[in-house]
Amino acid sequence: MFPLENPGKALRDALKEGVLPLDRVLLESDAPYMIPNAPEKDLDDVCKSLLKRCQPGRNEPCTLPIVAHTVAKCLGVDAEEVARASAENARRVFDLKPPVPATQPAAVNGAERE
Repeated sequence: MFPLENPGKALRDALKEGVLPLDRVLLESDAPYMIPNAPEKDLDDVCKSLLKRCQPGRNEPCTLPIVAHTVAKCLGVDAEEVARASAENARRVFDLKPPVPATQPAAVNGAERE
């Protein structure tokens, strides 16, 4: 159980200490009571902008870039790397098919789009 006074500290410490490696991280927004608590000074302009558009006091999909940014900072990597790894981890955990690359036409009912 995480301490109530700072529930994210144990997770951040696990990331920083290598206890929780990136290939085991999934980002999600299904914990409405666990809003990101990164200091605003630590966020880039995009994260600040997204946080202002989110419903105050709730964790929702618009907070995922903030979570990715925080995880990236703990691991010393880019947020884009965290997002890619989390997506790959989700595909592996949930046995999802990889996305169709944008350069290939997607098949619709067995036929290619034009």
